Amino acid sequence: ARLKQVASTAMMHDIGKILVPECILSRPRRPTRFERFVLNLHPNFGALLASYFNLTPELRIRTQHHHERWDGRGYPHRLGGEDIPLMARIVQVADSFDAMMDKRGYNSPRTLEDAATELRRESGKQFDPLVIEAFLDTFSEGR
Repeated sequence: ARLKQVASTAMMHDIGKILVPECILSRPRRPTRFERFVLNLHPNFGALLASYFNLTPELRIRTQHHHERWDGRGYPHRLGGEDIPLMARIVQVADSFDAMMDKRGYNSPRTLEDAATELRRESGKQFDPLVIEAFLDTFSEGR
């Protein structure tokens, strides 16, 4: 059941980006303040779409909160710690890792070692420390 929750959250987490203009999503340099504002609306857009398509309230909530931070400085609601749904915390780490490993817009891809270092550095700040520990353990165990 939990694996299905993670999978559904992973599939839906950025669905709200379909309502963000392509010119903002594919921008080759850092977004302007206004563009960042529009980008930061995508979790709320995703929650609206989940409601519109009668997806479960749990999936709507997980979709809406995948950019919250463990330290409470994320968006859209500045939730922190265990107030952020576990599945959203898991998907946030996977999504961030994927972004680090891929060339996206103005960012160059990182090495696996650099990405792991960044995840460790943000553990307890951006990310749930237990999720980071479990995520990084999968690499050390060769999974």
